Amino acid sequence: MVMDIWHALAGGQSATFEIRWMKPPMDESTTEQEEDVEDCLWTLTACVPIKSEDGTVTGIFGCNTDISAQKEATRTALLRMKAERRLAGFTETAPVGLYHLNPDLEIEYCNDQWFEITGHPRVPMNEINWRLIIFEEDLEGIYWEMETTRRNKKPHTFSFRLKKLWTGPDGISTPTWLLATATAHSDAEAHVVSIMGTMTDISQLKWAENIQRNRVEEALESKRQQENFIDMTRYVTFTSNCMCDKR
Repeated sequence: MVMDIWHALAGGQSATFEIRWMKPPMDESTTEQEEDVEDCLWTLTACVPIKSEDGTVTGIFGCNTDISAQKEATRTALLRMKAERRLAGFTETAPVGLYHLNPDLEIEYCNDQWFEITGHPRVPMNEINWRLIIFEEDLEGIYWEMETTRRNKKPHTFSFRLKKLWTGPDGISTPTWLLATATAHSDAEAHVVSIMGTMTDISQLKWAENIQRNRVEEALESKRQQENFIDMTRYVTFTSNCMCDKR
């Protein structure tokens, strides 16, 4: 490429181009931070041919401008864009609901799975009102959980119910149960600037726990009735024996 540009300059054409220059090898005194820097220098070179009166190129005049910083900024921006695209792809395909709240607990972002789990209408982010989908009796508890998250500033887990109904294998419909995680993020002055977390539908698990609890209660009640029957039988037998002895 450089030789093509050189031939163009020799032919009387001006040229502006980018070129990399190798840096000198690093010596033993180089720090680890310096080793991370690219081993080349980027310059923007502008050249014009110098011509004689008859148009013959007699020399080339040019200047170099160091654009390494701009190149590094562009490279960093491209890497950030790729990382953001990968993250966006991950969040949209994640099997859990993801959400991001501002300090006023308004949703700044949520993925498609969040809408699927909660049943909230698919509207623009600034029109989401998550309070309307929460089971009324659990709304105050969610505020308390969020305040706990703010105060502790560490990952927090809690569960709550939605107005959206979930139908179990037994055909009975109940409010949908969600397991949520929340983590508060603070600025340099330790002020909470956002809360991020996940949501998972645990209605099936709650249904199974309820079935298991009912079975345990039924077993305990059956045992209690058996014990009462045995006690009654013993009492009747004892009474009958006493009456026989009196005869």
